[in-house]
Amino acid sequence: MSDESAERLLIIRSRVIERQHFSEYNLTSVQHILIDWFPRAIFRDLTSDTVSVDVSVQKEYGGGKLQFATVFFRGDGTEISRKTYVETHIQGAICFSYDPKNSRFLGNKEGYDWREVIYSDGLDRTVPMPRAT
Repeated sequence: MSDESAERLLIIRSRVIERQHFSEYNLTSVQHILIDWFPRAIFRDLTSDTVSVDVSVQKEYGGGKLQFATVFFRGDGTEISRKTYVETHIQGAICFSYDPKNSRFLGNKEGYDWREVIYSDGLDRTVPMPRAT
């Protein structure tokens, strides 16, 4: 982006995969991660033409950590890439461009929770994410 002061809008569609049972605690955790950490963690993986991402949330085999299988899309609906994020690798992610105060929940449509995520500019002002030890 050439205009450093421009806002960037991203639509995040998320869902928990159907064949897994999530407790209320797990669902609360998923929502917290999707609101607080996930938008920060994916920022450096966005391309200039990414307008939306679809996220399928599941537990690792054996009921372990949460995984966020993510597909990145262009405005015309074509797929850009796929990446899976693991809960412990995105917890505490920092991205100064993410604007949680102006981002908002749009509701549930077509089985997905829709969120409008705002980044204050297109600069990658992230810092390395802490890794689990």
